[in-house]
Amino acid sequence: MTMTPPCIASRGKMYCPAGPARCIRPTQDSLPHQRQRTLELRRLHYDLVMCYKIVFNIVRLRFSNFFVFSPLSTRGHPYKLQVNHAPVNVRRNFFACRVVKLWNSLPTDTADFGSLYRFRNSLHREDFSSFLVVD
Repeated sequence: MTMTPPCIASRGKMYCPAGPARCIRPTQDSLPHQRQRTLELRRLHYDLVMCYKIVFNIVRLRFSNFFVFSPLSTRGHPYKLQVNHAPVNVRRNFFACRVVKLWNSLPTDTADFGSLYRFRNSLHREDFSSFLVVD
């Protein structure tokens, strides 16, 4: 049995010395458990981090252009956002519309809003499987 040489990434392109037909790429199952973060899960994390930056004025984006604080913040964390009406289906996939439900679902006890670093670390402890779309 011959060993297939590993693929080499060069300038953003994949090169396989054995040819493209014999190239073996790692699958989701072959990756270590710690690194099994799907693209969609990474997008959810980055959306929440960007939302944090906008809410706490870390980036130079106006909060009022994206969100409105919810006047009915009775449960959960005090930074609940209100869902903006999306008259067109395309707008529902826009960042400000898709992140509000996720942001409002963050539990008070685990979501640490003290600093960006602590907030990012608290996101890794959360289970966002109910927000992932499975095809």
